[in-house]
Amino acid sequence: MAKEAASVPRTPLGRVLARTRAILFGRPLSIYDDLTERLSVLTGLSIFASDNISSSAYATEEIMRVLVLAGAGALALTLPITVAIVVVLAIVVIYLVLGILFLFLAQREIGHGPVTAPAGRGAASVPPSGAGEA
Repeated sequence: MAKEAASVPRTPLGRVLARTRAILFGRPLSIYDDLTERLSVLTGLSIFASDNISSSAYATEEIMRVLVLAGAGALALTLPITVAIVVVLAIVVIYLVLGILFLFLAQREIGHGPVTAPAGRGAASVPPSGAGEA
């Protein structure tokens, strides 16, 4: 693993940029601080999924503005565009649910301990010497 000194800027311009970045964004997190700054799966999904849904709602509003500016004939496209947006949202929700299900099942598998072969050996056994020789 790289030491902290490896990321210290060496040139005057690099030091100025690093100081500016530290003022704007704060000091970089160490690898130990990073572990405490994580979100749980449920919290992360609830925060980031709502962003996708609000973006889709904003896109619908913008599409309607363009169609209104294009004229009355373009408003006939409202229903097909709405159906397409609903399909995209359904895909997002399905992947979200599948992601939660996958993480739940993966966590359950991890909790059961290592997988062993029928003879009691580990799942990754070493072949005897000379195996594979012709």
